[in-house]
Amino acid sequence: MWNRTTTRRTGSTRWALAASAALLMGSAQAQGVASFAPGLPTTASEGGAALTLTVELDAVQTFDVLVPVVTSGTAVEDLDYERDVLGVLVPAGSLQGSMLLTPLLDGLHEGDESITLELQAPAGGQVGSPAVHTLTLLDADPEPSIDW
Repeated sequence: MWNRTTTRRTGSTRWALAASAALLMGSAQAQGVASFAPGLPTTASEGGAALTLTVELDAVQTFDVLVPVVTSGTAVEDLDYERDVLGVLVPAGSLQGSMLLTPLLDGLHEGDESITLELQAPAGGQVGSPAVHTLTLLDADPEPSIDW
């Protein structure tokens, strides 16, 4: 079962699997290796366009596979960026799924920040390489000035 959550800052919607539900739809025997697709962006500007981050499986599955994604870094989720899902769904018959990450303009001059995304193993599957992707969020806010 999917649960809908709303972010605090902008009210946007994202979907997450209910904790009591299986991480895999349609089968209890997930197989395969999940990794980030090559060529993902490594920088984004505060307040810039949403980025598409793609996850690949090493083999097509006959069932949907959910790959959980954990974030960390100096950037704060829902303040510096939002993501539309908490895990990437790779549909049955496909090798890829994606998520959107939207950089937010927070109005604070704080320098560049980092966002680290780490794939977690899907039910019955494994995480391949690369399993970690780091983005640099470029600060777009002007440095404060003091006039005397």
